Amino acid sequence: MKQVVIYGSGCGTCKAIQDMVRDAAQELGVQVEVSENTDQVEAMMLGISSRPALVIDGEVAHEGGKPDAAVLKDWLAA
Repeated sequence: MKQVVIYGSGCGTCKAIQDMVRDAAQELGVQVEVSENTDQVEAMMLGISSRPALVIDGEVAHEGGKPDAAVLKDWLAA
């Protein structure tokens, strides 16, 4: 199971990324656990400089907005 964390402020974009992750995972048949983290200090400790950010299995995959859907699928399939 992939662990996906969205680091952000809880904004609409953060919610949209959560939906994108769930939709992509369902299409791929990949199990994911999606959570949101609003702690700026934790984000900084991961080296995140722009939010929202997408972290997959502890690795920062994307920062600063919504990722491309096709690229997101590649990350989840890896």
